[in-house]
Amino acid sequence: HLGGTLPRKVSTGEVVAIGTNDISHIGGAMDVTARFSGAVVSFVLVAVILLQTSTTLGLIVLIGVPLLVLLIGPLLKPLDRRAAHQRHLMGALSNTATDIVGGLRVLRGIGGEQVFHDRYRRESQTTRQAGVAVARLQSILDALQVFLPGLFVVVVVWIGARYAARGTITPGELVAFYGY
Repeated sequence: HLGGTLPRKVSTGEVVAIGTNDISHIGGAMDVTARFSGAVVSFVLVAVILLQTSTTLGLIVLIGVPLLVLLIGPLLKPLDRRAAHQRHLMGALSNTATDIVGGLRVLRGIGGEQVFHDRYRRESQTTRQAGVAVARLQSILDALQVFLPGLFVVVVVWIGARYAARGTITPGELVAFYGY
């Protein structure tokens, strides 16, 4: 929609930063969409199977899985804000690099090379720090995506094992629950 007006609205460096970042997001969205669809189908299927075998275990899964999603959800907004801030800084850094390269001959002629070097270094460090902030939050999110479902599986198997020991479910059903 913007066409030729884009360079007047957004700097070249920001366009490059947004473009490279958006390609990554599009690829990630395609990956997540496929996994999300499969997860919803398997969630419903497993919940139905568990409800038919053990109402308690089925209800634990039906309530517990959405609860896990709600626990991880609040981390997504700050992650998105930090990533947008980093993308903005990357655009500004690209602009500075473009300015330096475009005026390098003039800068050398008037002795301003060091001033732009210092400016680029400061902006680079700020961008790096923003990237570390994004990575820190992303690593927490990644850890929780492994830890919380793992803990949930342990709880379901532990309750199922107690049911199997009491004879409420068979050992074969317990193995099937673990597989589900």
